[in-house]
Amino acid sequence: MAASQQDTFKIGFALSGAISAGAYTAGVLDYFFQALNAWENVRGQEDVPEHRVDLQVITGASAGAITGALGVVALARGIRPQKLTDEEKRNTHPIPARTPTQDLRCVLPSLYETWVTRPRTVDPAGGIDFLSTEDLDSGKDIPVVSALNAMLLDDIKTQGTSAA
Repeated sequence: MAASQQDTFKIGFALSGAISAGAYTAGVLDYFFQALNAWENVRGQEDVPEHRVDLQVITGASAGAITGALGVVALARGIRPQKLTDEEKRNTHPIPARTPTQDLRCVLPSLYETWVTRPRTVDPAGGIDFLSTEDLDSGKDIPVVSALNAMLLDDIKTQGTSAA
């Protein structure tokens, strides 16, 4: 039986700013879509609610706006669950759990990579990072406006992510 219009919850997100809040919010958005996806996968089974959720708007300030925009782009690419590796499980759950534990790293991998994997203070592989000096060595007469190398953000924007 299909849910009626009055059985639809209409939701909007207003996301706050601040860099670390953006990373946190990206995780919240990812988990929200993970939960909705899991729910859709069991819809129609006995004792599963039939109402709908309609996400109508995502807005935000500063990092919240960026997270919202990146979240929408990642969602347009589709839900793509990324399972934790065995090593990640050992690091995340070092003591055997008595109850089931989270088995997924994320369901929106490009959002995860943009906020978690790519921004690094030091890239162990020697690539561009916040402390590298490409911005100072570019040969361009650009004034220094930050203690961190913001070229990393340009690189993330132009190169995309490997999960794209």
